[in-house]
Amino acid sequence: MHYVVTEYGIAYLFGKSIRQRATALIELAHPKFRPELFAQAQAMGYIAADQSLHNLRAYPVEEEVNATLKDGRTVLLRPAQSSDAQGIRELFHQLSEEDVYTRFFRHVRGLSNIEVQRLCNVNYDDEVAFIATTGGREEEQVVAQACYFINPSTNLADTAFMVHPDWQGCGLGSALQRCMAVHAAKRGVRGFVADILPTNAKMLRLAHSGSHAVQVQRSADSVQVTQLF
Repeated sequence: MHYVVTEYGIAYLFGKSIRQRATALIELAHPKFRPELFAQAQAMGYIAADQSLHNLRAYPVEEEVNATLKDGRTVLLRPAQSSDAQGIRELFHQLSEEDVYTRFFRHVRGLSNIEVQRLCNVNYDDEVAFIATTGGREEEQVVAQACYFINPSTNLADTAFMVHPDWQGCGLGSALQRCMAVHAAKRGVRGFVADILPTNAKMLRLAHSGSHAVQVQRSADSVQVTQLF
């Protein structure tokens, strides 16, 4: 079986692991059945014991965006799902040591299941994640990931990005930032906040380009850039 289609989306199963298939099929089920299916899959060892079920909504296909980048290449920007974990892990392992350090502010050799799930298994209330993919759904490759987490006390959202080295410098980060800004503004979020290393010139440019109303706070270790919508 190559794929399964329901009113809640499409799951491409060919060549996937049992864990990937189980996760993808649960995401296609009616939301009221997902907790029971998730618990059964976890009890049978198909899904990791430390994984949680965060999103009970139907996949929002209307939020998918096809973007053409500065070099003419095209990508699909879409909301991330729990089943994207392996693709995000593969993206992480393509990053340079410098990219990893500027993203996580520490040296990281790999992502645990909990860490990678935080980048895709979100509730879409105060946690949101998008990915950029290429190659079509059956041979999909994740080439970038971005997320925002809303601080309820300020109604501002902390943001972070990962972009594959082969896709840097072509406007992909800007496209993801615009996509997330539209998503956040529709939900009444005031703006984005990014904590950036002073040496990370690419992310500083990206953060400054996201709004005409930008506030900057500098410390010895980082630069905090606030973009107001």
